[in-house]
Amino acid sequence: MIGRRTASFSLLLLIVVGRLGADILILPNGERISGNYLGVRDGNIQFETEHLGVVQGSEDALEVELTADSAFAGYIPPMLAWRPPETVASHYLPGDDEPVELQEEPTGMRALSQRFLPEGWSGVANFGFSRLNTDSTVESVVFAAEATRTSGDNEYLFAGAYDYGLQTSPQGVDTKNIDRYSTRFRWTHHLTDLWSFQTRSIYLKDMLRDIDHSATQSLGIGYKLLQEERIELAVTPAIAGRYIDAQGFDQHWLGLATLYQNLVYHINHSLRLEQEGSAEYNPGQPVEYAYDFRSGFVADVTDWVEAGVIYEYNFDNIVGPGADKVEERILVQLGVPF
Repeated sequence: MIGRRTASFSLLLLIVVGRLGADILILPNGERISGNYLGVRDGNIQFETEHLGVVQGSEDALEVELTADSAFAGYIPPMLAWRPPETVASHYLPGDDEPVELQEEPTGMRALSQRFLPEGWSGVANFGFSRLNTDSTVESVVFAAEATRTSGDNEYLFAGAYDYGLQTSPQGVDTKNIDRYSTRFRWTHHLTDLWSFQTRSIYLKDMLRDIDHSATQSLGIGYKLLQEERIELAVTPAIAGRYIDAQGFDQHWLGLATLYQNLVYHINHSLRLEQEGSAEYNPGQPVEYAYDFRSGFVADVTDWVEAGVIYEYNFDNIVGPGADKVEERILVQLGVPF
């Protein structure tokens, strides 16, 4: 009995130790990638790599060298290895005849949303809450969603947000309803890997600043200052025209010089830093300018939920004389990627 137990334990130990070694994925051009072999699905090899995550490729075009029998192929949890974000949907690797497409399998809500969303679309829906105590207390609940699609050299983004909030005086009296509605559309045409043409359409109704309607259309040229595996930094100088209908604001049409900036840094597979900002200036009226800053950490809690803590600061001098020019808040939010 003791001999059998020892033999069984030894066999189990050999299996575990064998799986500690890395399997090898061999591409058609002879390049070798280490990782973990997961199996074959629908004629495609499933392979876990350190930098690409779970990838797949045709069984006829790829080879796999195993460190142990394939029956004991395991799975490395994604959070233990870095891989690029899911917006990078596929990777094309050179082969002898045709390129091999390696795709990351969608999970969570993204796997379900593919059944009813048009092909190529993905996004996130967020729910958040913020509370800020200054001279008065401002509380707001935020609902926001955005969807993106990349088709060839073109990238499309649709986004919308609704803030429901209330401003309360130190005496506990409700002083102002601060509802805000906003929608935006952005079309980016990539001219090269670094340069792009960009157009943005933005609509805003903001009761905090007594803005009844504001519509902005901008055209600009974007440039990526940084483009690496984990970090991307881009700026877009642009010219914009704005129509504004605000209390105490007589000038309805404005011509603005603008600068948009965007940064995404992937700290690891499940945590990233997102930061964006913009600055606007009216050359005809030097006192009319505005800028905003938004930065925070977003974490993938599960395949179904992400959580974030966001800091926002906004100064707007293109408003009526009685409106609040400064807004600052910390937003705690939960999101469902789709």
